[in-house]
Amino acid sequence: MHTDSGQSERLRRLEAALEHYDRIYFIPGKDPAERVLAAGLARRAAGGRAESSILILSPLAPPDSAGRVWRQISEQDSDALYRLYHLYEFSDRFQILTRDQRFGGLLNLMDTGVLLSDELLAALTV
Repeated sequence: MHTDSGQSERLRRLEAALEHYDRIYFIPGKDPAERVLAAGLARRAAGGRAESSILILSPLAPPDSAGRVWRQISEQDSDALYRLYHLYEFSDRFQILTRDQRFGGLLNLMDTGVLLSDELLAALTV
């Protein structure tokens, strides 16, 4: 498989982050619910023991409460993460939190009332 040097560098950075963090959440932030979830997740992760074990990647600007758990990425990196996700989807360590049906449905659990937003955030930061 041929990859350009930019793609190889993104893959190397993702692999390094996966070695350091227990879980990495990629939040595209294109949907208002994703933005609310991102802010809540960052606040919860930065405020507890999970700070060292969770990393949030997003093209959104980090909320004030994000602390060290948030890494703002470019739109180009965001697009690359969609492609790289399939290399790691077997693992629960790299998750895409979106309403896009191609990537599962954690937000659907909230939309259908199966989970409250606080319950979803608690489950993501355990």
